[in-house]
Amino acid sequence: MHLIDRLSLGLAWIAALLFFLTGVFLSYEVFARYLFNAPTTWVLETCELLLMWGVFLGLGRAVKLRENISIELLFDRLSRGWQRLLDIVALVFMAAFAAIVGWYAFSIAHESFADGRTTATVVDYPAWWAEASIVVGMALLLLQCLVELIRALSGSDWDPGVGHGHEH
Repeated sequence: MHLIDRLSLGLAWIAALLFFLTGVFLSYEVFARYLFNAPTTWVLETCELLLMWGVFLGLGRAVKLRENISIELLFDRLSRGWQRLLDIVALVFMAAFAAIVGWYAFSIAHESFADGRTTATVVDYPAWWAEASIVVGMALLLLQCLVELIRALSGSDWDPGVGHGHEH
């Protein structure tokens, strides 16, 4: 279980780097366009790709920290038993969502790869590069959900307050 936690943390750091690079590239675009009158042809599409990968690589860590959307006003007022039950239900739904979306994304990415589809833009990246981010992200989300389900079902190492700044 801790291996998946470490994987999620490492990939979250990579996601943060991708977001940082997006900011650098967009800043470069602004300077190139408005200071030197030399807009780029690659920044927009590259940033879209980096943002997709960044978002999907961070999903596992978001679940680990319980940073997914919840109604804390109600959740925090429930007993620990009800919190655990609701957490289990949410994790089951997230895991099912990840499995279904991941399956369909895989078939789309595989088809794009097999057909040699590209983005049909100036940069013309292979389409599967972006589509694979969804496959990887959903696989990571599914793995982290399963780990968190094991924790919640067993009661060991489960903490409903993890998303409130005191991770264990």
